[in-house]
Amino acid sequence: MMHSLAGVGRADITQQGPLRLEGYGRTGASTGVLDPLSATALALARDPAEPLVLISCDATALLVRDCDALRGAVARALGIGAKRVHLLYTHTHSAPAITPEYLDLLRERLVAAAGEAVGALRPARVGWGVAEADAALHRRPRDAQGRAYHGPNPAFPIDRRVGLLRVDGADGRPLAALLWYGAHGNVLKGESSVVSADWPGAARRVVEGALGCPALVAIGASGNVNARWRGDTDALERMGLAVGGAALAAWAAVETAPLTTLDVRSETLPLRMLPLPDEGELARIAAEAREHWERSVDAWAAAVRALRAAGHREPPPLSLPVTVARVNDGYLGGIPMEAFTEIGLAVAARFPGRPVCFGGYVDGWIGYLPVADEHAAGGYEVEWAPAVYGMASGWLRPAVPETAGEVVEAAARLIGRLAAGDGAS
Repeated sequence: MMHSLAGVGRADITQQGPLRLEGYGRTGASTGVLDPLSATALALARDPAEPLVLISCDATALLVRDCDALRGAVARALGIGAKRVHLLYTHTHSAPAITPEYLDLLRERLVAAAGEAVGALRPARVGWGVAEADAALHRRPRDAQGRAYHGPNPAFPIDRRVGLLRVDGADGRPLAALLWYGAHGNVLKGESSVVSADWPGAARRVVEGALGCPALVAIGASGNVNARWRGDTDALERMGLAVGGAALAAWAAVETAPLTTLDVRSETLPLRMLPLPDEGELARIAAEAREHWERSVDAWAAAVRALRAAGHREPPPLSLPVTVARVNDGYLGGIPMEAFTEIGLAVAARFPGRPVCFGGYVDGWIGYLPVADEHAAGGYEVEWAPAVYGMASGWLRPAVPETAGEVVEAAARLIGRLAAGDGAS
């Protein structure tokens, strides 16, 4: 017998004490907590023995291997397959750096939140809604030579949709809300030294204050999209009102129905990277990273030289999972990269009239994924970020330009297969 069930659980994941914050390459310790970090789990099930568990987690970046370990721990605790557990981290730039000790805390708290959600499964109804928020800006304008630099770029389009999954109890009362929006969690800037969930936390507070139920936040394709308002707590609250208010508008228009279709599919692509730079290009990238990002990339340069000396022309390819979940007539998914906004727009354009929320920050972090047209413009996300941050994930060079298109095609294939499988669980 199939059911229509949902449950929600939450755990505080705020680590105490002075901490190194992850975003902006900060070197100093945190000085306090502006607002707590949390992990919120939503369990959906037609078969209570095989729930789908989505966990929204306030973290800057979790490597794929760390997400795999966390998903595995949750799955083992619940007695389900790891493919039924997915992490949607919020990419707040004011969360602690991931250390072994913090991973232990996350493992314990995520297991607790998921266990609470599954333990709370009860009859429910669901529905999708979409609104818009003018709360983000494209962040890659061009100079006179056509090169990208950091700054607001209102001339370029972005995905302004706010996706909303409404979950009600059988009595019609709000049980949970999952909202989706594409903007970096970077309202608080590098000079801030406090722990914060950034705008996702502010949006949650708005939604939860109005509905009286837990809210989860998933992040859209925002690798080249900043929060519109930045710099202080007033900007945080403004972002929260803009995104949270749009989510509430979407909520008000949703008609819920029993959970009749629930499925998740993944496809793994090879993430191929550009050839390794020669000494001249290596020196240029290193100099630009030091000048514009004030970071040494000596370790990256050494890794590149070691690969070249071993006879490699390009870095070894990485695995790039593409994941999509279907909940009734709506789709939520993404990749473990900071996907550019054009990727989410392209996937949604394949399925007009359907709620399709596809972005990044799903089940891990590898690096940025620009669309092909952005490669010629260069800049931080394309050229410098692999040297600055890529050592941890093996992302030593930009993905080849056709990768974004391959992701769009894979997402479209998965949605097509899910659409053909009505009634799956």
